[in-house]
Amino acid sequence: AKCNLKRTSDGIVNGGERLVQEVNEQISNIDGSVLLSFVGNSLGGLYARYAIAQFDFSDELIPFIFCTTATPHLGTRNNTYVSIPGWLESAAGNILGSTGRDLFCLTPIVKEMGTTDTYLDSLRMFQKRIAMANAFGTDFQVPTTTAAFLSESSTYPHKTLPAKEAYTLSVETEAGSSSQAEDDMSSRLDELGWTKIFVD
Repeated sequence: AKCNLKRTSDGIVNGGERLVQEVNEQISNIDGSVLLSFVGNSLGGLYARYAIAQFDFSDELIPFIFCTTATPHLGTRNNTYVSIPGWLESAAGNILGSTGRDLFCLTPIVKEMGTTDTYLDSLRMFQKRIAMANAFGTDFQVPTTTAAFLSESSTYPHKTLPAKEAYTLSVETEAGSSSQAEDDMSSRLDELGWTKIFVD
């Protein structure tokens, strides 16, 4: 999508609304049914998660594949590359403007998208959901835990596929860093069923 190029500082809602408008413009020129897929990188994945909740899916508009790469699904609060105190996260979020406040969970949008049916039901409608994350701690901006919405208290079963089908890799997370809100978001997102791909 072109709508958010160099326009990423005004928050997830505004970026998501621009994406909705651009997609609607594109599909209005198509006769017949449309298979709708999204690939969102980093903040673009959050824009896409917001946007899909605004569509009325039907036999004419069919959700197909939803894929994110290095998207901070749990936000960046408690998910920074180097652990920083909460007061510094709040300061950083405010300095970074609307998007920073969203990402550091100083606004409710990230939690709402990870826990409320309005957003989760739209994701559930896609035939396949894929989340790609860097596995070896090399992504400074979007660590593995938030890109793959991992939580140390998750009870959702993760499994590694056999070698001939090795698209995913299960990982172990360290205890002690996630909040109840992150645990809730992780569990609710996992319940939808995802293929998680860990790369580096």
